[in-house]
Amino acid sequence: IFHIAPQGNIIFEFKPKWLYTPPDHHVYCRNCALIIQRGEDHIACNLNLLSQEGIKDWCKKIMKSLAKINDPEIDYLHLPKLLEKTLINNLNAFKTLYKLQNVSIDYDIHSEIRGLESKEDADEDLLLSMTIKDVSIFVILNTQNDTGILKIIDLDKKSNTKAMKWKKQELELSEIYNKKLEN
Repeated sequence: IFHIAPQGNIIFEFKPKWLYTPPDHHVYCRNCALIIQRGEDHIACNLNLLSQEGIKDWCKKIMKSLAKINDPEIDYLHLPKLLEKTLINNLNAFKTLYKLQNVSIDYDIHSEIRGLESKEDADEDLLLSMTIKDVSIFVILNTQNDTGILKIIDLDKKSNTKAMKWKKQELELSEIYNKKLEN
């Protein structure tokens, strides 16, 4: 979501969702698979937010999509570099989200969710991981004074009442993870 606010502020709002290392056999990560399932336009993979080079690629794709708006209030020359600089300066925030979502080095979230038999099977590690997966990020940029900040919000703890919904969605996405789509 993109907003133009007063005083030259431009606000990007997004949910990075699943910042993790997908299994080797997956063609798509969870975020991209869900976008494909919904039939939405795929702009950029949020896994790119975990490295400097990835952030540069992510920003280029976001700005290319944003350019279609052709709004005279947007400084298309300055905004891409400011967005990139702000995200790179906050790379540790994305890496921290990654660490919090991935409880241990060998944590396999797909297996965890597919293995749920009831909501009681959703342990504290899974609930924490799913809570962190649902945060919202606001990137507030001011092209007039060349500043940018990143804010992370929406840390409401997930309840185990959603566990079976997560499993159902995971099973539905299983066929997309490994499917190469025609472009």
